[in-house]
This record gives sequence, structure tokens and C-alpha cells, in this order.
Amino acid sequence: MKLIKHWDGARDIEVAESAGGVLATVNPLANLVQAGVEPWPVPELVQKLYASEKWRGKTEADDQSARHCLGYYCDLQSLNSEDAITWGVLGPLIYGPAEWRHEFAGRVFKILGFPNADSGRSRSAFLSDSDHDSWLIPISVPD
Repeated sequence: MKLIKHWDGARDIEVAESAGGVLATVNPLANLVQAGVEPWPVPELVQKLYASEKWRGKTEADDQSARHCLGYYCDLQSLNSEDAITWGVLGPLIYGPAEWRHEFAGRVFKILGFPNADSGRSRSAFLSDSDHDSWLIPISVPD
């Protein structure tokens, strides 16, 4: 086990190393962006806190460290976790204020070259498939 600088730069976090050289946080929640989202952790993340058989520590101490918090290793602990990365980008947008979504969409549209993307006159729309109404995709459409 060793300490590395947390992505926010404000603190150090404990990590373990796998036999393959991948780092994993000792505390699975240390690998996730909270951004003031309440309640924490959200249900979408709680469902990902299941035991995984993918972990084998580089040393016995690494193996034990990765299993310390939950009593087992979960995939969210890996610094390579696609779920943790996806949550870090989209989770706070989904749970955060509408202004965050507008700002994000405006920046994406500007990068893509949409006209008036930075005019501040964008509006939100939601697309849904009639068979899957729970799958809402927030988008911002420039005026």
C-alpha cells in the first residue's frame, strides 16, 4: 500500500497495487467525484459496490489493503474503472443544478462548432423513447 495525491489535489489517498500494476483505492468512495451530491453514495453507485474476483494484489499487503474497507474488492476501486470515470463526468451533471448541464452542453456544442452555442440562449430538451421513458437524455439545443 502507498499514498498518492487525490485527483482534487487537496489530500492524499491510500492505494494498493494489483499484480498487473493497476492502482486501486483502499476506500472505494475515494475514487469517486461527490460534488456535493446528496444522498451519498447515490443508488447508481451503491449497486456497483459488489464483490469482484478480478483483484489480485502485487503483495499480500496490497491484496489485504484493497479488501480492507468493504471486506472485499469492488471494481469501483480501480483507477481504471470505467464506471468511476463515467460517474465522475456525468453523475454530478445529472444530480447537480440545471446550470451545470447548460454549461456543459454549451461547451460541448461550442467545441462541435454549433452556431450561437456560447450565446447563453440555449434551452433544455429531453428526448425519450416511448418504450423506455426512464431513459431520458438531457440535451441543450442552441436557439
